[in-house]
Amino acid sequence: MSRFLSDGRRLDEFLHSQLVACPQCGKRTELVYRDGEVRLACLMCGHCRSMGCVPNPEGDPAIANGIPGVDFSASRISWSLTAWKSVELWLRTPCCGDTLWAYNLEHLSYLKGFIAASLRERRPDRRTPKGPVIWQNKAAISRMPRWMKDHRNRGAILAAIAKLERMARP
Repeated sequence: MSRFLSDGRRLDEFLHSQLVACPQCGKRTELVYRDGEVRLACLMCGHCRSMGCVPNPEGDPAIANGIPGVDFSASRISWSLTAWKSVELWLRTPCCGDTLWAYNLEHLSYLKGFIAASLRERRPDRRTPKGPVIWQNKAAISRMPRWMKDHRNRGAILAAIAKLERMARP
């Protein structure tokens, strides 16, 4: 029996880099957020773009509505992809009548650990000094759609994750 203990990571904690399709050649490249700037540099065609002064990825939950193929409306979806409308996530595939996606290999590994586990646990976010345990609904795991949490979809989702892992290799 495998076990997954959520560390309370939020979805926006995976946004430091995103594997995306180059807007020029369509090959895999990386969109990196570092020191308030977003940069894209394609190793295949040499296409480079940079956008400075990007706000912290704590964005608007409604952002997901503008990204085709991504339905995770309760999250802070891709501050960078909305600013770069011509850039699409590389790691996405149809799965169980929906779209399975990940920002990068770290995010994909986190999803794989959760999906593969037969025992999924969560710790409270914090305790107040004199009060009860506080549960907040901000963790990436708690914000996942039901179809991803359903044990009946485990095999199909793990197969889709394996496909995304193959796609992620350069």
